[in-house]
Amino acid sequence: MARQTELLLQKQEAGTEIETGKMKRVFLEPLPDDRRNASVVMALMNNKGGVGKTSLSIAFGLTMARKNKNVLFWDNDGQSNLTQRLGVTDNISS
Repeated sequence: MARQTELLLQKQEAGTEIETGKMKRVFLEPLPDDRRNASVVMALMNNKGGVGKTSLSIAFGLTMARKNKNVLFWDNDGQSNLTQRLGVTDNISS
């Protein structure tokens, strides 16, 4: 399955969109090497609930976005609190 996804991603051109079920994939331009080398990955993790992971993620991400940094929010929580607080709905057609 991972190999099929990889092939699908390679076949899509940047700027195109495809819909798969409830999800919309938008294919972006590849980052230039200098931008890719300057990229930083930051992950927040704590098994305990109610410690501020979502709030900190939103605050930090929005702060970086306001400084013209590219930010990707990745919500891996089953409750999808980050996604909901960013205003993303399940209905991709609206």
